[in-house]
Amino acid sequence: MREDAPFQHKLRATMQTKRGRASRRKRTAVAPAIAHQLAPQGGEPAQGAAQKPCDGRRHAAVSNLLVAARYEEERQLAS
Repeated sequence: MREDAPFQHKLRATMQTKRGRASRRKRTAVAPAIAHQLAPQGGEPAQGAAQKPCDGRRHAAVSNLLVAARYEEERQLAS
């Protein structure tokens, strides 16, 4: 049994609720953008294995901020 099994069970239970599914729909809008940013460009190997995780986190943070800004802008326009 994995050490995070209780956490995984909790997440699965959350996905059975309306609120959990709504949260998942928001998350799926962000995931493809992050995957696109992390995809290798031009077929060349990455420059340094230690640099890659840092770049991924930076890209994810910027992507999340852009999505949050878009949601905030849409919310302001709707009110």
